[in-house]
Amino acid sequence: MTPEQFEALASLARLQATAESVRMVMVDGLSQVEAGERTGKSKQAVYRDVRKARQVLALARQACGLPPDSAA
Repeated sequence: MTPEQFEALASLARLQATAESVRMVMVDGLSQVEAGERTGKSKQAVYRDVRKARQVLALARQACGLPPDSAA
């Protein structure tokens, strides 16, 4: 395992705590405000969660040798 692959896995594990609000925004299409209202988080907290998830996704794609996702 390379250091990049390890960091991608570690980041994915840390992301589990924020998965609910991230899923609501990135998969279900809710706004950050709506996701925050449903999870009891502030809009800023949801924004940080989504930003981190996108960074982790990019890192995981890089570690797997995949091109960056142009849709993100």
